[in-house]
Amino acid sequence: MGQSSSAAGSIGFPIIFTAASERTCELDGFPRVSYVTGRDGEPVGAPAVPEGQRPPGPVRVGVAEPASALVVAVNVRNYDEDLCAPVAVTGLRVYLPGDEVPLHLERPGTACSRPEPVTTQLRVGPVVPGTTGQ
Repeated sequence: MGQSSSAAGSIGFPIIFTAASERTCELDGFPRVSYVTGRDGEPVGAPAVPEGQRPPGPVRVGVAEPASALVVAVNVRNYDEDLCAPVAVTGLRVYLPGDEVPLHLERPGTACSRPEPVTTQLRVGPVVPGTTGQ
């Protein structure tokens, strides 16, 4: 994860993707992101809602060519506890676009446990070149 930034009632942070070998790959679209209670834990509440325009084509990812997607997390403590049912989470489960193997990112926090919360608790942008998610 990259540098986070705060806005009124939310925090944004990029998830940064790099190649694990000298071989490059391409990512196209939006990653799937959800809160989880542990590395192998169940998803908590509603998953991230895709937001923004997809780039016109796949984004190349290499060792020296990172890509990223911006995640915006709402402060769920601002919502009625009865409607949100907040619970502690340990991080995020992330699926690369078109992939079925999850990655786990440690990021302790609080999430709405209801599948249909009072708000969109997570939003995620498309994969773009660079490390800022924008």
